[in-house]
Amino acid sequence: MGQPRSNLQRVEYRLEDDILQRRYWPQLDQSYTEVSIEQNLLSGVEDFSVRLITLGKETYESWPIDFQANDPVRPVAIELTFEVTNFGRIQRIYEVADALL
Repeated sequence: MGQPRSNLQRVEYRLEDDILQRRYWPQLDQSYTEVSIEQNLLSGVEDFSVRLITLGKETYESWPIDFQANDPVRPVAIELTFEVTNFGRIQRIYEVADALL
C-alpha cells in the first residue's frame, strides 16, 4: 500500500517438550484473533534460559523491572543459555543496541 511499516516484530521463544520454538506475529500490534506463526528451531533442548544484564552487571530474568524515573535501569546485554543433548551447555551474550531502548 506504499505506507511506511515498522522494522520491529513481536516474537516469543519457548521450550515445548525438548524443542526450542520461535513464535511470531505478522503485525507488531496484533489483535487477539490474529494467528501467530510457529517455527521449530532446535530439538534435544534440555533447558533454556534468558537473562538480561545491566551496565552494573545485575541480571534479571524478566523485564521491565521497577525503577525510579530519574535513574532508569536498562539492559545492555541479553544472555541465552541452552543445555542441548549431544552438545552440552551453550551460552551466548548479545549486546542490546541503545537505540532500541
